[in-house]
Amino acid sequence: MDKKTKKGKSDELLVIENIDTTKFLKFDVFINDEDDHITELDKAAYVGTYAQIPHTTTNKTATTSIRFRLTDVYEDMDVADEEDMLLTLVPRHQRPGVTIGGIKIIENPAPKTVSSS
Repeated sequence: MDKKTKKGKSDELLVIENIDTTKFLKFDVFINDEDDHITELDKAAYVGTYAQIPHTTTNKTATTSIRFRLTDVYEDMDVADEEDMLLTLVPRHQRPGVTIGGIKIIENPAPKTVSSS
């Protein structure tokens, strides 16, 4: 379970950090209202899918991070005023597990504007 950045309408991102890129990986991401049971995937909203083909660097390790925008998902689920959300990652690969460094929900930073002088 993860805390949302704030209640109400806000532009939020789900960030999955430091994913080990040395293994084949594919998973689907779902989000539920905290009041729903974890096994009730029929009530969960689909956020997206992540897939990667293994690759390494010269030091044999590498990581990546991914971001999913949650604002539209919140509106579809009518959970904009909830504080907590239940996140589920569903593996879609047959290989051994993969290391994920962290999962968090952050406020989407405002786009940088370029000023002309």
